[in-house]
Amino acid sequence: FRSQSSPFHLDAMAGSSLHVVLSSLGGDELCTVDVPGNSKASELKDFMARELQVSPYTFKLITVGSGLPVEGNGVRVESLAESGRIDLTMMKIDGIPTPDSQGYLQLQSKGDGSPRSDAARRSRLTATVAILLFTALVAGFFHFPYGLLVWYVVYLVEALFFNPTAKGLMRLKQTECILDYIDDIKACRPAPEIKAQCYHMETRTRHTTNQDGTTRTETYSERVDTASFTERLMVAQWDDITGNVVDGLSYFPLLHVHFEIQWEAGDAETHRSHERQRQALKARAAAADVSHDMSEELRLIDEQGQECPFYTDMIGTTGDSFPMWLGYLPYAICCILCLSWPYRYCLAQRAVKGDFIFEKRVWSRAGPAAI
Repeated sequence: FRSQSSPFHLDAMAGSSLHVVLSSLGGDELCTVDVPGNSKASELKDFMARELQVSPYTFKLITVGSGLPVEGNGVRVESLAESGRIDLTMMKIDGIPTPDSQGYLQLQSKGDGSPRSDAARRSRLTATVAILLFTALVAGFFHFPYGLLVWYVVYLVEALFFNPTAKGLMRLKQTECILDYIDDIKACRPAPEIKAQCYHMETRTRHTTNQDGTTRTETYSERVDTASFTERLMVAQWDDITGNVVDGLSYFPLLHVHFEIQWEAGDAETHRSHERQRQALKARAAAADVSHDMSEELRLIDEQGQECPFYTDMIGTTGDSFPMWLGYLPYAICCILCLSWPYRYCLAQRAVKGDFIFEKRVWSRAGPAAI
């Protein structure tokens, strides 16, 4: 395929124009472009990708004369020119995974739940919008400006702490560090834990004074937590069945990974053993108080016996340094100015996104049947 010469329109950029000729390894001319001399190498690669209608992650630009790669934000293309001309060739990068039309990528070799389904993406967005609309409805019962203040506080809490963008920016790292984190979690021993929280309801009274000065007595019910019991399910042997990370993630300049973790009993005997533990804990809780809640949590123990934290979202970049706009502090400033959603949208457009689901299998007893 071949593209005709076209100008590189960046009015804000100054400097003399350079003539760039891109050829295949066989010497066939693919396209020619004119670019400002102070363009960055990364900008040149993005423009070439648009001209050729290919993904910028699937090829490298190399100078014909010296064989130097053209990449990064710190390299100006004028440093590669000879007599106002740059001759380049391109080399295909094999094994690079391809994102879908919305920028979602298969991140692991076994495809359970990755990339995230459209229904899952819509459900998260719907839940967030529903919370904000409900808050706006509740705020309508308050007089101005208190209602607006209530809505702003709820919006700010959600924007700063309870959404994937905020959680990912809190864990902004180099992509290689994310790959190391995946290896660390895969190496952790699963420790499923069950908990029973006992409670009962008590009737309380309170005295309230109306605007006309009259006093009345109200009764209400209040939950009172009492005893709690925690127990770890029996795990004598375990295995990680997560699958491997696909190759080529380090070629994506910006990567947003959402993590989930699952575990399952390795055989019927393990399932029965765990169910007996659950029923025994329920009996203890029932004897301790009138009511109780049951919950389960999977803890991760590293090779040193310490509990390993599990993060639901991380953002990685391959650049030598983070752009000024990328980070939790710039995002927090945007949130305070009610610009959280524009920031999230811009980040989603720039980043390649994907889910990575960890899976652990456990057995209550060791032996040949658990292998």
